[in-house]
Amino acid sequence: MNNFKVLVALAAFFSFSMPAAAQSRANKGITLFSGASIVGQDAKKTFLGKIDNPFGRDSIFNEFSTYGNEIYPKSIWNEINIFGGEISQYSPFNPLALQPPMIIKNGKLIGYLTCNPAVKGGISVQALFNRKDWL
Repeated sequence: MNNFKVLVALAAFFSFSMPAAAQSRANKGITLFSGASIVGQDAKKTFLGKIDNPFGRDSIFNEFSTYGNEIYPKSIWNEINIFGGEISQYSPFNPLALQPPMIIKNGKLIGYLTCNPAVKGGISVQALFNRKDWL
C-alpha cells in the first residue's frame, strides 16, 4: 500500500496545519467510530475487524492482530483479497467502489469505510488512521 502511506503522510501534514479548534472537533468526532465493527458488503457480510486503538485485539490498526496485518485473508490490509487493494468493489481503498465495508456500531449502520467521495456517509481509512490515538 505505498499509495496509502503517502496519503497517511499527507493527512498528517494537513491535520497539523488545521486550526486548533477545528482539529479538536475532528478528534472528538472520530470517537463516534470507536469500537465499531467493519463488515464487508459481500454475500456473507464478512467481519473485517474493529475500529479501535492500535492495541485492540480485533483492531484494524493493530498490526499484530488478525485484522490489522497484511496476510490474513479477511484483512483490509491484504492487497490480494477482495477486501483490500485498489480494484475490488468491496475495498475501502478503491476510489470507485460502490460496495465498500460498512461501519456498524450497536447494531446500526453509521457509515462506510471508503475513499470514494460519492459514497454518502463515507470516511476514509486515512482519516481514521490519522486520528487512531483518539479511538
